[in-house]
Amino acid sequence: MRPIALPRLRGVGSVRTLVPHLLPLIGFLVSAVVVVAGGHIGQPAGTTAPSRWLGLLSNHRLNTHDWLPGVFLAAGVLGLIVLWLHTLHAVREHRYSLRRLWTLAGWWSAPLIVGPPLLSNDVYSYVAQGLLVERGQDPYTSTPSALGLGVPLSAVDPIWRNQPSPYGPLASTLEHFSVVFGGSPVGAILVLRAFAVLSVIAIGLLAVALAPQHKREFALTLTVLNPLVLLHVIAAVHFEGIMCALLLGAILAANRGQTYLALALGCAAAAVKAPALLVVAAIVFTIWQASRTQAIRTLLVRCAAIVFTCWLVLTLLIPHGWGWLRSLGTPALGSTPAAPTTVLAALLRFVVPAASGPDLNYATRVAGLTAGVAVAGYLLVTAHHRSLARTTGYGLLAISLLGPVFYPWYALWGLLCLAPTARRYQREFLIGLSAMAAVVNLPGLTTGVALGFDAIVAIALIVPLIHRPLIRGRLRHHPGPPPEPPVRSTPVAAEPVRVRVLRPPALAGVAERAELPRVKPPATAPR
Repeated sequence: MRPIALPRLRGVGSVRTLVPHLLPLIGFLVSAVVVVAGGHIGQPAGTTAPSRWLGLLSNHRLNTHDWLPGVFLAAGVLGLIVLWLHTLHAVREHRYSLRRLWTLAGWWSAPLIVGPPLLSNDVYSYVAQGLLVERGQDPYTSTPSALGLGVPLSAVDPIWRNQPSPYGPLASTLEHFSVVFGGSPVGAILVLRAFAVLSVIAIGLLAVALAPQHKREFALTLTVLNPLVLLHVIAAVHFEGIMCALLLGAILAANRGQTYLALALGCAAAAVKAPALLVVAAIVFTIWQASRTQAIRTLLVRCAAIVFTCWLVLTLLIPHGWGWLRSLGTPALGSTPAAPTTVLAALLRFVVPAASGPDLNYATRVAGLTAGVAVAGYLLVTAHHRSLARTTGYGLLAISLLGPVFYPWYALWGLLCLAPTARRYQREFLIGLSAMAAVVNLPGLTTGVALGFDAIVAIALIVPLIHRPLIRGRLRHHPGPPPEPPVRSTPVAAEPVRVRVLRPPALAGVAERAELPRVKPPATAPR
């Protein structure tokens, strides 16, 4: 009997075939929504953008009561996260090649590249500090307010107008370079964005080079296609892109045995932002713990000479190159509601109602910073037990999460170091951290709505991460019933069968029972 042929569900197959082809266009449209909505949210109080950016950037004051742009921005960011998670699932099933992933990155980032700066006004501070260097002033003692009234100063957030630059001499050199070659504030922003795009490309290439052969697609998806990278490196034009590209270059050079090059790249990363100095310390501690022979001591002396020479050259790039050490605490002057130390201070107010808010904030900040330094110190002392990428990544994550303030782009410090070689559960943690950081501190929403949105996204991310390990553990401890024994192929002797034998009508009602003969088994079982 022939089996019944089921009708083919053409719709399901066509959708599965169509979605991968439409994914670049869908990502392009979602990024365009982010650009349009983010540009129409408005500017912080007291600021004016230097350009309308072809009508994409609005100069009206930021008003949280006008909730429509903020909602569309949140929806666009959430759409990028969903598309990224879908791409990660496709990569897990080996459906996307490296070439296809680079194509996706180009489509998704195109609107963000041509759009105005979004989510942060820090890039205007970069331009103002570059102008200070151009005019012969020291950006580590002078502040943007020294520029006087005008377009460069009016775009800077009022919080940072009277604060010196906290960035290293290499970052200040890039700021100066952008002002000189840009020719105007808008041109300087375009030059800085070009540096950001090049740094993202470098991050992708270095992540692929660091990852094992079977994890290269995952490494590229976790870095270049990460919404946190797209939003805060390309769209917001933060220096984290350049810093992390140099960090990955240092890790790759160290893995290949090029110790001196690794130290030089690590010093260059620290000359952008100080926390990157952790990779230099990790390299030195790893060498010191390898052996205590005379050859190792000689190598350590050479490493110290390389580090000193690199810092000497980097600090000579601009006048007063060592002055940035005095202003390293400038970012901590702000307050971020999403910082773990801030959340802890808010919880302690219910436990210790007699304590004042500033006292609790100060205590939790000091405790968090001490804990972060302790974690980083432990990782350095035990650096020989793990890879350089994990030591650096975990240490930078501890410093960024436990520091006095937490901005979303701070999570990129450790995240991008860990992404190329992350294992299964580490990848899930990095995915959750990236998605959660991408929705933190979105402008255009009231504080209550923003916190509610963050809580919903956190629950949607945390529940699957907890549920899947529990299911795996349950299956590991309760594998299920044992399999049924195989069916015997040797024929078995037939049992006697009793049948009714019908008699002619004359004997109706009388039935006799007859017994069929037994079926004898064959002499030998068939093979």
